[in-house]
Parts: sequence; C-alpha cells; structure tokens
Amino acid sequence: MTNLYLDHDISAYMVVPLRGRGHVVVTTDELGRSSASDDDLLLKAARMSHVFITHNLRDFALLHSAWHRWSSEWGLTRPHAGILVLPQPPRLAIPDAVSELDAFLVATPVLAGAMYILRVNMGWRRAP
Repeated sequence: MTNLYLDHDISAYMVVPLRGRGHVVVTTDELGRSSASDDDLLLKAARMSHVFITHNLRDFALLHSAWHRWSSEWGLTRPHAGILVLPQPPRLAIPDAVSELDAFLVATPVLAGAMYILRVNMGWRRAP
C-alpha cells in the first residue's frame, strides 16, 4: 500500500487501523522527531518516500508552495512524496478519518509532489 509519515498532531489512534489496512506508517514520535521543525519533517518524509499526513494546513501549504517554487527556480527534479491534510477532530472522527484516508490512497496511488486537503462534506481537494 502507501508509506505514510504522521505528523505529531495526528492522533496515535490512527496508526494501528492504518497499518491494519496495509499501509506502512511511521510517526514523528517513533522517529524521535516530535520537536523537529515542519520543514525538517517534510524533508525527512521526502527522503523516506513517505506521504506526510498533518492537520497543519497553513504551514504545510507554505512549504508545499516553496518546494515547487524553489525546485523550479533551481532546476531540482525531486518532488516530495505528497502531503495530505486532514481536518482536526471533532470535525472528523478518527474512524472516519482512517476510512477517508485509506479510500483516497487506494484511489490515488501517485501523490508525488501533490498536496490534498480533506474538507468535511466536500471530499478531497488538490491544493495549487
């Protein structure tokens, strides 16, 4: 399935159900990176070829945009493995988040360089 790297703001209760659905899941806590900066986390996810999962839309939208702008400007070709932003509970319960995430990952196998945001009652939307 998909390699996932969960930000420290994502509930640890999502790990076991995602692994149970066949995904390879690591967390910032498991890697001893819970106090790492957002840019460091995204870089680590890219190096590991893991899709990064977070609730932090504002900061990761900025990092996503910068990654593309700088890559284009400097002629770099390596995209990040993908960024997925989930709404925070209680807007989306953990079982629902796991189901939405798993269904999206099955339907969208290639996420390299892309960022998607899950909006409650609107589904997944690709960020520019």
